[in-house]
Amino acid sequence: MQPEMSVSTIEGLGPLIALLAEFDYIPSSFVESQSFGDFRVNFIGSVDSLAITRDRSQFMVDGNRTILEPAGLWQAFSTPHSLAVPLTAWLKSRRA
Repeated sequence: MQPEMSVSTIEGLGPLIALLAEFDYIPSSFVESQSFGDFRVNFIGSVDSLAITRDRSQFMVDGNRTILEPAGLWQAFSTPHSLAVPLTAWLKSRRA
């Protein structure tokens, strides 16, 4: 069962929820900060999991560093759209 995220978290993730769903990742849990609008959403896929965190208006992917770092995902992104580009490339490379 997928958790029911708040509208602000869904809006904050922007295109990332649909993008991850295309690659069979679904939200499994989430935590929101009532004070700052920060959040962490955990996604589970068929073989692994990852998390998207927004902290102080920066977006980060949390997961296995040895896999994420070479893909350019072990850094902070200013928007969900800027994160979507390398995330898409990484997800596509894993399908091949």
